[in-house]
Amino acid sequence: MNIVAPKPQAVPADRIEAGKDLIDIFLPVGTARSAAQTVIDLLDVANDLLPEQGYQWRFRTLTTPPAEDPRFWRNRTLLFLGSMKTPWFAPLQERQRLRRMLTCASRVLLVGGAVMLPASVGWDPETPLAVHPNFDTVARENHIEPAPGGVIDTGRIMSAISTFAVLKALLSLIAADHGRFIADAIAEHAGLQPSGPTVRSKHLLKYQQRSQGDPLVAAALEKMMSNIENPKTIADIARMIGASTRKLERRFHDKLGETPRTVYCALRIERAHDLIRQTTMPPAEVAVATGFGSSANLNQWYRRAYGHSPRAARKQVYVGA
Repeated sequence: MNIVAPKPQAVPADRIEAGKDLIDIFLPVGTARSAAQTVIDLLDVANDLLPEQGYQWRFRTLTTPPAEDPRFWRNRTLLFLGSMKTPWFAPLQERQRLRRMLTCASRVLLVGGAVMLPASVGWDPETPLAVHPNFDTVARENHIEPAPGGVIDTGRIMSAISTFAVLKALLSLIAADHGRFIADAIAEHAGLQPSGPTVRSKHLLKYQQRSQGDPLVAAALEKMMSNIENPKTIADIARMIGASTRKLERRFHDKLGETPRTVYCALRIERAHDLIRQTTMPPAEVAVATGFGSSANLNQWYRRAYGHSPRAARKQVYVGA
């Protein structure tokens, strides 16, 4: 059964199915889960911004007894999170199973000392690996030629020299799943690259991703975002970007499958949702700040989008929902 949560998070192995959005995070035995906090924080940021269902993850060790059937590991992303101090070799009794996992998984990400795992099971990934300087000697002794760079991404096999460099590797993984534009927006939101001038929103990212960089749609979205409080007519938006209303409507239909009016309204109601949940502004002020004019009008559109009133949404915030 596929579990869909409001905010995907760590879930039991028997409650998730394989897929690119499911990540098995392996830690050395005795390592606290807090060692993976930077990874989880970035995945949380991604889930906040991704237009569709985000990532789920499960913590494991090499001694965790999963299904022995090699097919269990197909289409899974395996993240082996080693430290920068200790090389990670597989225990003798786990080597055969680990080799099957590495062979069957759709993606493998080796971090820090985990770059030694393939060598310890006699599996050659046939790709260069990013090796931390601390492991340079032991890597060469195990016939691993360290490659330059903090992150090496060859598609199925990725490696990062540390838990800091793994953030860059994860962004590369997200770009492969959802596109470079989404990955850059997540990096910007997480403070991993300079912020741009545009306010980020889940709906905006969804529309920008769907439009595939179409300049007319991009220009219209920019005007819509900059005119949330005092919404313009679609004819006004078209005039601002030098297009006819009919041309703009056709382009939105072709690229987004929606009309400019429904897209504009979605952006405004999303902003209202953010203000309701993140500020103490009265609903009447939120209505004005998002161009809905009155509480009654905001309430009507808000219920259509979220299934409950703005006041109910704010009450959920206060009770910790």
